[in-house]
Amino acid sequence: VVERLGRLAGASTSVDPATVQADCDRTGDVLSFVGGCAVRVADPGELRTLVLRSGRPFVVRAPAPRDADLTVRSEVEPDDGGEAVARIAVDRAVTVLLSCPGGVGCTVTVAAD
Repeated sequence: VVERLGRLAGASTSVDPATVQADCDRTGDVLSFVGGCAVRVADPGELRTLVLRSGRPFVVRAPAPRDADLTVRSEVEPDDGGEAVARIAVDRAVTVLLSCPGGVGCTVTVAAD
């Protein structure tokens, strides 16, 4: 759902990982957490795509772009290549909430593409 919303909104270039902050442990562009993590994206100035990658399933809750008064929740599962990828359209400063099913530990990478 999150990825489809991003395509509908016309998201093009990716958010620079350096403009992303998180309230969980971060080493480089890798976020590590148990339970959940709030990821804050600085205002990109135009419509961009926040790309998150993980080797395990994770859940994303993000506000819809533009003036939509909607929060989207999506469970992201690894594809055939073994990687779970979420592409989230952002057009203003937002907080995206991440969690891992079952309360286990997760690592999620904020990726450039």
